[in-house]
Amino acid sequence: MPAPSSQLMIPWYSPGWRRALTFVLWVTLSGVGRRGYAYRPFDGTDGDVAPTGEFELELGPAHYYRAGGANCLIAPATVLNLGVVPRFELVVDFQNFVALHEPGASENQVALRDTDVLVKVVLRQGFLQGTSGPSLALETGPLLPEVSGEHGFGAWADTILSVGNDRVAAHGNAAIAYNREHQLEMFGDVIAEVGRDWVVRPVAEAFIDRSLGGTKEYSALLGAIWAWRDDLAFDLAGRTAALDGGPVWEVRLGLTWSVRVWGG
Repeated sequence: MPAPSSQLMIPWYSPGWRRALTFVLWVTLSGVGRRGYAYRPFDGTDGDVAPTGEFELELGPAHYYRAGGANCLIAPATVLNLGVVPRFELVVDFQNFVALHEPGASENQVALRDTDVLVKVVLRQGFLQGTSGPSLALETGPLLPEVSGEHGFGAWADTILSVGNDRVAAHGNAAIAYNREHQLEMFGDVIAEVGRDWVVRPVAEAFIDRSLGGTKEYSALLGAIWAWRDDLAFDLAGRTAALDGGPVWEVRLGLTWSVRVWGG
């Protein structure tokens, strides 16, 4: 978990960045889009991408996170997806950890973690793209330095296989990374969905994440996704994990909003 800071300095939060963020939020709140099976509240993802010209916001306004006796809010947990050309999607994500306990001398109250810029490409079109058979995708890109967290660069590559139909589906992720601590890291994940044609559908996920010479985590998640309308879905999930043998507890609550930015 991140080290908590009495003060968070974000040098890139300039007036230009504020104007760009305002534009993105305006587009998000004013548009309409497709019904999507977005991949909140999971740690893994599926073998699909946003259609060309479509922007998708995956937002967790506040997650409760407890590990090693320390309590945090992840506020917000954010993933931004943009369909740039057919079969290709640009992904930007980050999580802002806010410590709820009194920070120690070497800790920070606030830390911006998991700052990634990735590209996701569909290698094989399958049932997620409206054809038959499995869907296969690759997600890859750099891991950027964190704010009040790990300062190194890294790299990530994830192969995603999705099988199923309109009612049930399973998604497997097999990823390898050179993480910010310059260690080799491996991630294996399985997501299960039941009732994909239901308004509210139950979901589950299990993953293993291990760094060679570093940490290891075994995780299980149960939750539900409520497709409120074509362009908006809400999710709620609880997660438990063993991180280096110690317990982790997390409650996730969020939404996914899909909007069309250009095209028809």
